[in-house]
Amino acid sequence: MDEIQEFLDTANHEDPRFQLCKKRLVELKNRSWMTRKNPADFMTARPIVEVTKIFLDEAEFKALQQESLAKHTTKTVNLLNALFNPDLKSDERIVMIQNQSDCNLILNYTGNSAGKLAISSHGEDFIIIKKGDYNLSANVCDAPYNSAKSFTENQIISLGYSAFAENKFENRK
Repeated sequence: MDEIQEFLDTANHEDPRFQLCKKRLVELKNRSWMTRKNPADFMTARPIVEVTKIFLDEAEFKALQQESLAKHTTKTVNLLNALFNPDLKSDERIVMIQNQSDCNLILNYTGNSAGKLAISSHGEDFIIIKKGDYNLSANVCDAPYNSAKSFTENQIISLGYSAFAENKFENRK
């Protein structure tokens, strides 16, 4: 079996022997699997390894945070310009998002513009977007947040998660 596997690893996929050897290898592996000495081997528990969503979210959060740090100066200049030189005809709106939870979160926004914003626990960040209708979504400590908002003026959005409320709910069960 090892020799066939070695051939398959180095062979050209268009080689006519490739498909033949591949079928033969599958047959050999199935035969060895079906002819085990101890029938209990079939039922032995095997560990299931999954990459958790929390781990994936954490990696994405760190990447977004690094990207945000690189654009920090530009974002700050744009914010200060929007605050101190208000143009009444401008279609840009400032949206401040406050994360009052104990978990980092990634805010996804889609509408006239789209993007993701990483906000650390008990932190805040902002986006400058064109006015209009947007869909906001986030995962706040494994509690989903989804909202449709219409931004016609600057706004502050506070997202939080209370562990006290969760404990209170669990005591009612």
